Amino acid sequence: MIVGNSNTLLNILLPNQDNKALKDVLKEADSKELNNMLKNNASIKDVLANLFEDIKNSNKSNETIQNILKNSSIFKDLGNFTSNIKTLFSQIPDDSSFAKYKPLLQSFLLQLENLDENNLKELLSKSGVFLESKMLNKAANGTIPTKLMDVLNQIQNIIKNIDTPQAKQLNDIITKLISNPNQNISNLQSDIKSVLNLLQDISRGLNDKNTQNITNLTNQLKSLTNDAQLLESQIQNNSQTQKLTNLVDNLKSQLINIQTPQTNSILLKLENIMQQPKQVQQAQIQNLLTSNEFQNISNKVPDIANTAKNISNLLLSNSNINTQIEQNSQKEQIQNQLKNILIDLKSEVLSNRQVQPQQLLSKIDNILNMNDLFANDNKIEPKNLLQQLLNSSQIKEVSIQNPNISTIVDQLKTLTDNISTIENKINLNQPILTNEKTNLLEQLKQNLSNLKNELLNINLPQNSNLTQVIDKLINMQNLFDKIEFPNDLKLLQPQSNNISSFQSNFVSNINNLLLNLKESINTISANPNAANIQNHLLETIDKIENFIKDGLLNQANLLNNQKDNSSIQNDMKSVLLQMQDDILSKMTNDSSLNDVSKNVDKLLLQVDYYQLLSLTSNSNYVYLPFLWDMLEDGSISMKKANEKKFYCEINLTLKDFGQVQLLLALYDKNKLDLTIFASRESFKKLVRENLTTLKQSLNAARLIPMDIKLIDLEKRQKQQEKPKEIYQNSNSSYNVGIDIRA
Repeated sequence: MIVGNSNTLLNILLPNQDNKALKDVLKEADSKELNNMLKNNASIKDVLANLFEDIKNSNKSNETIQNILKNSSIFKDLGNFTSNIKTLFSQIPDDSSFAKYKPLLQSFLLQLENLDENNLKELLSKSGVFLESKMLNKAANGTIPTKLMDVLNQIQNIIKNIDTPQAKQLNDIITKLISNPNQNISNLQSDIKSVLNLLQDISRGLNDKNTQNITNLTNQLKSLTNDAQLLESQIQNNSQTQKLTNLVDNLKSQLINIQTPQTNSILLKLENIMQQPKQVQQAQIQNLLTSNEFQNISNKVPDIANTAKNISNLLLSNSNINTQIEQNSQKEQIQNQLKNILIDLKSEVLSNRQVQPQQLLSKIDNILNMNDLFANDNKIEPKNLLQQLLNSSQIKEVSIQNPNISTIVDQLKTLTDNISTIENKINLNQPILTNEKTNLLEQLKQNLSNLKNELLNINLPQNSNLTQVIDKLINMQNLFDKIEFPNDLKLLQPQSNNISSFQSNFVSNINNLLLNLKESINTISANPNAANIQNHLLETIDKIENFIKDGLLNQANLLNNQKDNSSIQNDMKSVLLQMQDDILSKMTNDSSLNDVSKNVDKLLLQVDYYQLLSLTSNSNYVYLPFLWDMLEDGSISMKKANEKKFYCEINLTLKDFGQVQLLLALYDKNKLDLTIFASRESFKKLVRENLTTLKQSLNAARLIPMDIKLIDLEKRQKQQEKPKEIYQNSNSSYNVGIDIRA
């Protein structure tokens, strides 16, 4: 839900002066603040309208109202929404006049194990929290589906600064559609076809002859990285791969416990092998286990011999071999596609006189000469190495003890963020200031030198891992060129709550080339921003074509969208309001309805609560609409930062595991960051034991789990840090305009 100042929605939300949720909330507010809110306001509706204005202007009222809603005892005592539905369902006799409401109530009594993506989406949509939004959309959009209306508004925003006849014609058609949504279906379909044709014409008109071919090839290269990353994540999370990793870790622990020159030699070899590509890695492990050096150790230690036997059996198993064959085939297909793109790119770079070829050709040739683009080449991007250095436990410890080091580390963190800013500018086709990269590189080197001197002043050895890493960074020649980083330096232990982190070797191997291509395009393009606008236009074309492909715009569906009111009639809040009216008309003659009436009022109060929370938190805030025996209470909050970033917060109170909070961030189409806050050790143990299964399930949904963190909830609460701050942002990047949308 997004907050704005629509009086229409205020009137729908507050049809009379008796909104129970708001009245009870206001009772619990600080008396002085409440008096200020009520000053010069004649009604509850006026108070809420004033609060909406405060929210829109980003003052403290937003947080204040949220605190009142979240901390009010009246809401905490209402219980679990779905459990209350279950109670209401049981109170209605099958032969009563209220039996007609039981089918909808029963649909919310779905058990967790019977839940899937489609019925969860449906239950959230008809939860009651979005009723007023559906009513407004129905009235405003007419024949036009809401999804299409959103895209039409996006298109108008994209083309507003394009001064061409096609753009003017497109804007006129969209204005007509938005202002007259109830037009004839045949005319609507014809207009949408015109919109598509004009979008394609405008997009072609933005082509730059200097950059068209190289841009297309760069986009193909970027698109291929998405497929490669998913495959790489699937390989990493494959059950056979994970079993092998666990067994090797077990073997390493057993060898460490012995601590002899022979076991140390085997340990070093194992460390080096585990950095190799998977297909090479497994063959090398088998060779090591059968070597005389290893056999001399395993013959003396039965536990080591047993672990080695389990590893060998796994490597020789049919399932492992078949999985490898399938994954190698997919990798080979992606690498062949990549090489074809690179060969075309090389020809384009050589033939395009506007491009400076030397640096690009060198990078293209380096990639073409790589045998396995999914392999770790013992190199690392400067930004990633800086982050490892600054987040290492060693740096954290000395920063606490030494204020000078702490200041330098903070400066380096800012400069590291600046590298990401420049990278984002390049990817978004935005101009970079003259010498911006050079100046940043010099500042980094200067601060790194200062850090090294401070470390030497506290008697850190000259050849320590920290100083060696700093020297590597001081000697870097470019912000994006990868740095040699041998295995024996990979001992900087990050101070982190990460229990899983994914870094794509494929992306790392080609990212520098992608950035250089983007920079070249921006340099030689007559209008660098044109490529960015073109990408946005192509995205809207894809969306409309998908609508057509999915049948959303065929005659039957458009007619159904125009006439069907079931989404409103079957909405939970709508049904509860109908029940409330029926109960009021019959209570004088039937005292048995008292308990039913109380439960209906309680449920309506809960819906009001989630609507108010949604409005004040600038998000969609909903109860969990299903039954789960372990669940005592739960809610889900969803927020869209922009077209490419989505955030979700899930709050659970579980019978066996206490409070659990999950924060999810989805970006770049399918990349997912997950933070788990747990209050009990038993739950943390369960998460760790099932981590591989979790990642495999995410891969099965074509999601890439990038970072998974596990954090102690009570410790975080003692530090007075709120989990929502990880993803909630009060700045203007969150669009403002009233809407309650599933």
